[in-house]
Amino acid sequence: ETELQKLFEQVVENLKNGDSIQVLWSKSDGPLGSNWSFDQTLLFAVSVVTLIGYGNMTPKTTSGKIFTVAFAVVGIPMTFLIVAAIVQRIIHFSSKFYYFVSDFCFSGHKATVSWSIYCSAFFLTVLTMFFILPSSIFYYLETDWSWFDSFYFCFVSLTTIGFGDYVPAKDYTYQYKELYTVGITFYLLTGIIFLMALVEEIYKSPIVRSAISLFSYMDNSDNELKVQELNENSKERKSSVSEPYENKGYHSFDDHTKNPLKDT
Repeated sequence: ETELQKLFEQVVENLKNGDSIQVLWSKSDGPLGSNWSFDQTLLFAVSVVTLIGYGNMTPKTTSGKIFTVAFAVVGIPMTFLIVAAIVQRIIHFSSKFYYFVSDFCFSGHKATVSWSIYCSAFFLTVLTMFFILPSSIFYYLETDWSWFDSFYFCFVSLTTIGFGDYVPAKDYTYQYKELYTVGITFYLLTGIIFLMALVEEIYKSPIVRSAISLFSYMDNSDNELKVQELNENSKERKSSVSEPYENKGYHSFDDHTKNPLKDT
């Protein structure tokens, strides 16, 4: 009777917090109401360090909140450093592949065209591998999602927006739920890495570089015009100050020293 009462209180507490009824017996020796398995904890940790933050799983205790803050302070910078290093390696190998292909297919004045084709191929690869194909998989596994809902989840997750309105693996009837959750975690990490690599490659494209140079030139031209206007304004102020003295017949100190008898 006591255990049943605790179970009922836990259900009520979860409903008050806006959670689904996920009160589970973790193991025979586990605490009552423990609903954080290893795979869910792994997904929660990845959502913290990648700044996705779905919000479907949150620490309830004070000690858990303190640990989450400390984990985020240390984990987020380390994750960015590791991801940046991996992105640079991907760009290094992809650039080698680009130059290898361009030597055989393109040369000289076609360099811009070849880089555009390379960026387009990279974009289509990322779009297919991390958006279209995963959307089809989520559409098959998540029975209450449409295909566009699945694509929306992929976009919101990989861009680290993370609204939390669509979160996979909520259903506990999966036969391989742990493997499914670990696969989602791996997908999020690799997807963010390749999406950052795509943005870096697009930034290096000649078209984007030309646009950036154009805006930089316009900013420099505006700055030069402002400096020129300031110089002209300062000259006008100097001339306006000196003119009254010249018109009233005042002489400088040098004039008096050169012609001491001029005023007598």
